[in-house]
Amino acid sequence: MTTEFIEFAPTPGTPFQFRGYVSDHNFPSPQAMLFQLAWNTFGQRWYVYCYDTQGNLVFSVPLVGSCLGQQISDLTWQSDKVTVEMLNPHGYKIGTVKRLTIFGSVPDGYNGIFDCAIISPTAFTYKLMTNPGLVTTYGVMQYNISMGKNYFDSPFVYRTDNNLFEVSR
Repeated sequence: MTTEFIEFAPTPGTPFQFRGYVSDHNFPSPQAMLFQLAWNTFGQRWYVYCYDTQGNLVFSVPLVGSCLGQQISDLTWQSDKVTVEMLNPHGYKIGTVKRLTIFGSVPDGYNGIFDCAIISPTAFTYKLMTNPGLVTTYGVMQYNISMGKNYFDSPFVYRTDNNLFEVSR
C-alpha cells in the first residue's frame, strides 16, 4: 500500500484542495479523486468534499482528525495471537474490540489493521495465524478515523498532530 502525505495549513475562509488516488474492491485500479476543503462559518469547522474525475460528489463529511499514535513497548506472538503492550495507557475500555493499526514494527508481519481485544489499560491482543518472527522494532499503534471508509477501501486520514492528510492506495 502506497501512502501520499498532503500538508494542510488551515486558514478559515481560504479554500484548499488536492488530488489523491484511492483503491476499492470495485475499482480495477486506483482512482483519482479531488478533495476540497471548505470552512463552514455556521459550524465553525472544516468540511471535506470528495469528487470523482467526472465532477460528481462522492461524499461530504466534517473534517475529523486522528492522532499520530502511541509507542509499543512489547510484541509477542503465541498460539495464533499477538499480545501488544503499550509504553503508556491506551485509553480504551477493557473488554471492548477496537480496529487498530500497527505499523513500523519489524518484522513487517506484525504490521496491519486488526480487530483488537482490549485486555488491560496498557495491552491488547489480535489474531495472527503465522509467527512473523523475532521482534527487532516494536513500532506504533494508531486508532485511525478514515473519513472515506463508507466510500472506498483506502484509508483517508487527517493527522491533527502534524496537519497532514494521509491518502493510501
